[in-house]
Amino acid sequence: MPLCIVVEDHPDTREGYVEYLGFAGLTVLAAGSAEELRALLATQIPDAIVMDLRLPKTDGWTLIRELKADQRTRPEQKTSV
Repeated sequence: MPLCIVVEDHPDTREGYVEYLGFAGLTVLAAGSAEELRALLATQIPDAIVMDLRLPKTDGWTLIRELKADQRTRPEQKTSV
């Protein structure tokens, strides 16, 4: 099953995403902060990430830039033939 990480600091919202995506057939992990996401990424490489943009300390925009800069989590670049 595809793996999705939900990054959301509000517990009720995070649980709602986890439950919905789980019912949709995804394996779902959750992080409540940038630090928790980084810890998960040390051992898991997800197929998708649902990102809250307003997180405490490190916002979602900063995390997205980090993910794009990391070779393991960078979106695949499609080339035309």
